[in-house]
Amino acid sequence: MNTVKDLRELLSAEMIRMQPPSGLEARVFQQLRNSRAVDLRPEVKRRDAVRSPISERVAAPRLMALVAVLIAVAIVVSLVLTARALHSRAVVPAHPAPAPSPQMPGGANCEAYKPAASVPIPAKAVNTTTLWATGALLSTDGGVHWHDQSPGALRQDEPAGLAKSELPPGFTDFYLDGANAWAARSFNYGTTTSCYDHIVTFGTSDGGQSWHESAPIALKVGSTTPPSPVQCQIDCHPPDFGFGLHMIFVDSQHGWLLADPHVGVSYLYATVNGGGDWRLVSQQSPVLTCPFVFTSPSTGWLSCDSPNTGSPIPSLSETQDGGATWATRVLPVPPEGCPCSIGLPVLFDAMHGAVRQYTGQSIYTTSDGGNTWRPLSLPSASLSLAIDFADANNFWDLILQPGWVRGDPTPPHDWLYHSTDSGATWSVVARDTPINYPVLSPLNIWPSLWFVDANHGFIIQPNDSPRLLTTSDGGHTWTGINPQVS
Repeated sequence: MNTVKDLRELLSAEMIRMQPPSGLEARVFQQLRNSRAVDLRPEVKRRDAVRSPISERVAAPRLMALVAVLIAVAIVVSLVLTARALHSRAVVPAHPAPAPSPQMPGGANCEAYKPAASVPIPAKAVNTTTLWATGALLSTDGGVHWHDQSPGALRQDEPAGLAKSELPPGFTDFYLDGANAWAARSFNYGTTTSCYDHIVTFGTSDGGQSWHESAPIALKVGSTTPPSPVQCQIDCHPPDFGFGLHMIFVDSQHGWLLADPHVGVSYLYATVNGGGDWRLVSQQSPVLTCPFVFTSPSTGWLSCDSPNTGSPIPSLSETQDGGATWATRVLPVPPEGCPCSIGLPVLFDAMHGAVRQYTGQSIYTTSDGGNTWRPLSLPSASLSLAIDFADANNFWDLILQPGWVRGDPTPPHDWLYHSTDSGATWSVVARDTPINYPVLSPLNIWPSLWFVDANHGFIIQPNDSPRLLTTSDGGHTWTGINPQVS
């Protein structure tokens, strides 16, 4: 049912079909008159006068029954009309199946499916037992057993013979808690000038038991799909051409999706209904090609720094209008000076947060919602491998063994520090954490550290054979996990 005219025609047809038989109304009223007829003879009138209350009580149920029948007929007609109308609205055309990725002019190859890690790489530690890993893998027993909860439509164009664990082009995911999670990827719906021209997101609110799929998001500059870049010859990042995607949610309804087609302009989309649909809120270059985080439906932070870059002035980009506009907020120079490389802030509530400074030995904290930031020194001058801001009070810093230098044949045993006062003071927890220096594997990741409370935490040892380790005594001892994926 697509028009008002269609609705009117349906209603007219139903009224004709449900028309009562001819003469039914006259017969009903005649029966009512007969039931109310009165004998005019005096003796009968006296008898009726005496018995009239009884007669009224007998006639009333008959009238009520007749009225009930008429009401029932009206209800049936209404239900039929409603059911048909609802059925018509429920018939929604399915999204078109994605076409195979085209070969780009000039020999540029489009991004294809890529192997996942050999072990689950946790992306969100919800509590001591519930963890999400990249690819919508879910564990409810502390990382021992993992179940693939990803939607079937996520890999609907997967070539035959690939392992199900492989990730589709442009894949990204985000995990809010144990129930709410999202995934996104790029599709090609037929363009011959770009590797991919649409993005589709998937969301779940029941831990992956069911997923809802968004309408395809068309990437266009005006009416033109952005072309893919020509094939590069040296230092290609990424080596295959597709979309770089980044996604974040602050609650079950409000989220953002950044699409970077690697053509010098990026697109920031927002949703207010859990990913059901998305609207373009900003199209900028080059600032939106950087990672970002939102701390409320209106406030977000963005940093273009990385561990390998530095700036003479530490700064962050900030938005107060949901990502439509961004402004630079300058931070104080830390005690060790700059160059400085600022990470993404972690906000624990509306007022308190922290952020890492990669190139020096300091962090920043805020107690006024990010209006001002105060630099604090880390406990050691040694390289910080991973920092975790577990909550407003508990901070953790995993550092390279002091005095160890790269090339030393003896593997280092890293040190773990803990602060219970928001980074003001630190104490050593362990001097033999079994992480070792991160020899970058094909995953190209550094150690990732998560503490869910003061005692329980997880860490990824990302060397050539990545391992997931867990602690239940505040980091004093660590135990390796042998994960099983089904």
